[in-house]
Amino acid sequence: TLRGAHETETADILAAAGPLIGRSMLAISGDEIRRRIEQLGWVKSASVSRLYPDTVHISIRERQPAAVWQENNELSLIDETGAVIRAVSAHEYSHLPLIVGSGAPAAASGLLAALGRHGEVLEKTSALIRVGGRRWNLRLRNGVEVRLPETGYGEAVDAIALLQAAHGALDQPIEYIDLRDPERMIVKKRDEAPPQAAPTSL
Repeated sequence: TLRGAHETETADILAAAGPLIGRSMLAISGDEIRRRIEQLGWVKSASVSRLYPDTVHISIRERQPAAVWQENNELSLIDETGAVIRAVSAHEYSHLPLIVGSGAPAAASGLLAALGRHGEVLEKTSALIRVGGRRWNLRLRNGVEVRLPETGYGEAVDAIALLQAAHGALDQPIEYIDLRDPERMIVKKRDEAPPQAAPTSL
């Protein structure tokens, strides 16, 4: 019997479990089966129980997609810890933020957790860009760039969420918001269009 498989293919679980039909229950190792199943991308954790006289029960907990990681033109779906679930195409999971940069998934877990506390900010975020292997920029879906500090980025995300809730700051015509200096916030508005020349009378 199997419980908890929504995204994971049953055939993949059975293949990882190995041949069970016809084997003695005493010859079946639940720990070995669990370890093999937990190698599957969607599976975060698994448990295997032997129910005598003739049943093996497998229960799995699946990973929750949090972002899409781009490296060398390849895209991978990852969870909030940065674990890779599976390869994806450019059109899959387009509602999730894109993470750009080498080694970025492992470093993104804290930022993904911070964004997860603020649904509106997360919904507006199109990309998390790793800068210099040290810090992050957020690229919003409307083109606004939010420059986060190397440390204390969680508090910076909280501050952005408060500004959005109070003033709709992320919906304003802004080029970027720079939060790298903890003592002050720098906001640069987008350049206004040049005035139209008035027609000349001859």
